[in-house]
Amino acid sequence: MINPQAAVFDSHAHLTSEQFNDEERTKVLDRARSAGITSIMNVATDLPSLNAGWKLQQDAQGICIYCAAATTPHDVSGSEDPFFSTVRDAAVEGRLSAIGETGLEFFHNPESAAIQEAVFLKYALLAKETQLPLIVHCRDAFPTLLGILRNLGDGVRGVLHCFTGTKDHARALLELGWYISLSGIVTFPKSESLRDVAHFLPIDRLLVETDAPYLAPQQKRGQRNEPAYLRYTVEVIAALKKCSYEEVARNSYANAKALFTPPLV
Repeated sequence: MINPQAAVFDSHAHLTSEQFNDEERTKVLDRARSAGITSIMNVATDLPSLNAGWKLQQDAQGICIYCAAATTPHDVSGSEDPFFSTVRDAAVEGRLSAIGETGLEFFHNPESAAIQEAVFLKYALLAKETQLPLIVHCRDAFPTLLGILRNLGDGVRGVLHCFTGTKDHARALLELGWYISLSGIVTFPKSESLRDVAHFLPIDRLLVETDAPYLAPQQKRGQRNEPAYLRYTVEVIAALKKCSYEEVARNSYANAKALFTPPLV
């Protein structure tokens, strides 16, 4: 039996993206509270979404909002990333709980691979300097990503968000001490290999996320995703691991709390 009141940490959502207006965001948070979501990592990708994230952090009632920021690999347009200085200042001032999402997207944007690597390295070094965790996106770029992380050595920690890699990729990240976050993709009918990864993952290295407004789980496919829908992902993972909904919720919550720097509110 699923307990919708079991505390869940949505480790990756874009609640301050343009796809949510203020009125919608209020309703989204109300539904999240009703579904047992007690903490959300809001991921900002530009200055407006970051400023809105800090406001949300102050205004959200009953939900603890964490803030992260970086230029995503989808948005990289040059090695002189204009958002970087803003993120750096916020990180140094202690206003962020993580750096991200950053990383490598070679599936959609292979032509900008070299620039993506340069920008990712800047954010990774910032995370190392400020001792903040990284939130990393990676698609079709695991050999390059793993090489960069190994070269960076100790002092860089984080989570591979919305993981879609192989079991070998997961094992390599675990060996580096990283966490792995699963999204609604694990609920899709064609995601058999990802469900194998979910079964394989140690529960003490697992995070869960919506990536809202993207990647709604199968039960809500075609709709705008939101934190309340995270329960469907947790339910599938619990079935795969042959444990209770509460056990997945409790462990993934504890893992996110251990990884992310507490917000200043």
